Amino acid sequence: MKHKRITYKIRTATNTDTIACINLSKMSWPTWWSKNERLGKKHIESCVKEKRCLIAITNSDVIGFLVWGNLWNKIHLQDLFVKEEYRKTWIGTKLIEQVIKIAKKGGFKEIISDSDISNKKSIDFHLKGGFKKCGFIKNNWDNEDSYVFSRKI
Repeated sequence: MKHKRITYKIRTATNTDTIACINLSKMSWPTWWSKNERLGKKHIESCVKEKRCLIAITNSDVIGFLVWGNLWNKIHLQDLFVKEEYRKTWIGTKLIEQVIKIAKKGGFKEIISDSDISNKKSIDFHLKGGFKKCGFIKNNWDNEDSYVFSRKI
């Protein structure tokens, strides 16, 4: 498949981007959001406020985002989502590369992430992006088992 070329910018999300990030997260995890609306909004708002949210923008439209936290002295990717029509354009990879720069400045040496075992696209994305499977979580987010991934930086 040929990759489309688009022009986009990646930057740290600001308060005015919060609603767009919430909407993207809802696209990313619709079943979880249907049961956890208040918690989800609070989490995204907190990530934006603490500057732990990056967005990709084209034509003033937020088309992708990534939020992270710190877990066990590692950067923990908590949600990464790119709108379907903008996938395979390297946006997800560029978002992770930007987080790696931030992580290195903060002295972090590793990034961890997880993905439902049924999410083949996410698993492939992690493996192609240099992550290795390093664990398994039984009954993770939507009562589905998840793989844990790690990438040294």
